[in-house]
Amino acid sequence: MHVFAYVKGTLDYKIIYSLETSTGLNPIGYVNANYAGDLVETGHSTGAYIFMMAGGAVSWSSKWQATVALLTTEAEYMATTRMCQQSVWMHSFMDKVGLSQQRPGSLHNNNNSSISITTSTKGHKQAKHIQV
Repeated sequence: MHVFAYVKGTLDYKIIYSLETSTGLNPIGYVNANYAGDLVETGHSTGAYIFMMAGGAVSWSSKWQATVALLTTEAEYMATTRMCQQSVWMHSFMDKVGLSQQRPGSLHNNNNSSISITTSTKGHKQAKHIQV
């Protein structure tokens, strides 16, 4: 499909924000990683996150990870680290503009092993080699 045909076909697409959503102005983050997505060339993974507020996307990123992950858990953990950095920045920004949010923020990850590393001190010796 030609790029102009795509743009023409999506002119009516929009993000609608509403304070009447159940989350209001509370930023909610979601993260995922594509483990070894570039397996043929480099073995690097891609990590991505998105933050939603008032029913719409407000911040997102998809980035090739500089470090090769040995496991899916590591790729997810590195992506979660980037999401946490963005969450800290978003909360700081919202404080500065007078929209302080309750902490901790709401962050979602679908990988139980990386959640375990993030929320507990158990298993850290297995993850010490991860360069973030």
